[in-house]
Amino acid sequence: MRAWGLLALSFVLVASAAAVRILGFTLYGNNVLWIEGLHALLDSLLSLFILIPVLIVRSKIGERYPYGLYKLEDLVAIILALVILLSLFLDINELFSKPSVVGIPVATVEAASILLLALAAYTKRQAGRELRSPSLLADANHMFVDVMEGGAVLVGLLAYILTRIGGAYTATVAMALLGLLLAAYEAGHDSLKAILDLPKDKEELENMRRAVEGVIGETGELLDIRARWAGPVIFVEVLLRLHPLLTIEESSLVAEKVKRSIMSAVEGVRDVAVRIEPVRRRRLKVAVPVDKPEIARNISRHFGRAAYFAVAVIEDGRIIDVEYLRNPALKKELADDASAKVLRGARVAEALFKEGATDVITCGIGEIAYAILLRHRVMVWRGLCGKSVKENLDALIKGKLVLMHEPTREESWEKDGGGRPGSGLRPA
Repeated sequence: MRAWGLLALSFVLVASAAAVRILGFTLYGNNVLWIEGLHALLDSLLSLFILIPVLIVRSKIGERYPYGLYKLEDLVAIILALVILLSLFLDINELFSKPSVVGIPVATVEAASILLLALAAYTKRQAGRELRSPSLLADANHMFVDVMEGGAVLVGLLAYILTRIGGAYTATVAMALLGLLLAAYEAGHDSLKAILDLPKDKEELENMRRAVEGVIGETGELLDIRARWAGPVIFVEVLLRLHPLLTIEESSLVAEKVKRSIMSAVEGVRDVAVRIEPVRRRRLKVAVPVDKPEIARNISRHFGRAAYFAVAVIEDGRIIDVEYLRNPALKKELADDASAKVLRGARVAEALFKEGATDVITCGIGEIAYAILLRHRVMVWRGLCGKSVKENLDALIKGKLVLMHEPTREESWEKDGGGRPGSGLRPA
């Protein structure tokens, strides 16, 4: 795999930089090369240390415990940030010291080691991006800052060689220490967010939200979406509220589409957990067949032949309005039409939908009317026959009615009985 080859090459380059600096100290006795050599040696050891969680989270053991083990990488990135801060405090002494032996050979050794470190940082960054590893990317950022620090030291060495002014060296070391501070921030702040389960990237979270809303459309509502960054991957949790008439199979298909949409919209998503919450509708418009326009009157036993429909608006469990509408299928011009008699229920079902009904309470209903209401996602409840409209509405509010899962009787289509009648409901 290319990424692992890049990691091996990066380690060899860092170790070579450490060896060049320590060899330079041995040959020329310059304390700066000794400190820089120890710094590079520490980098090479850290590179090996970082590989441990990278390998663990990609092993079979890591697959069994994805949340905890993936966060090992974030933990290592934070440790790395602390190590950088420690090296910063250790290097503060250089602000108050002068190079013991400074010459062109010493500067040449430092320049060669900087080149090796730059190549090592580049190869490690490429490997980190391919593996989506925050600890490797943090280490690569740290190494790039080491390159900047080495460059500042080199400038200080050259300035001291040319001018013999200690202030020039001190200023460049101060810039190198500032670079170490920035390196600690870059290495640790994203991983600290991951450990605390804070969003690393709000834009990615918005992309997920847009992807979900594009899938569910009018079939439901996105209640919440959360993302947990763990090492190189993202775990997503989605809470949906879907229409109550969707079957379990239809709901599972929506959940699968949501999962695929998020994974295609955002790179690095390892898993998407979709939870579907039962619908709690705040506002209903309920139609109830009745033979007289009175709320205290018992509901009609006939859906298509009822003289009126009580249409009640319910909000937050309270009846706030009731309107009585005439049955359009009982118009005089339709009385002697045989096909119209068969399609009375269909006419009523279409009319109720056009009036905005979300629910129907009835004692009986034919297959044609029932199918039309279901097609329009109007919920059909089995009414309490012999009870008033008010009692049925109260029973619906209290959850005492049950949904009809099939019509109460079958009807036959007449040869010429097709068509789609419009709403004929009008106030009583």
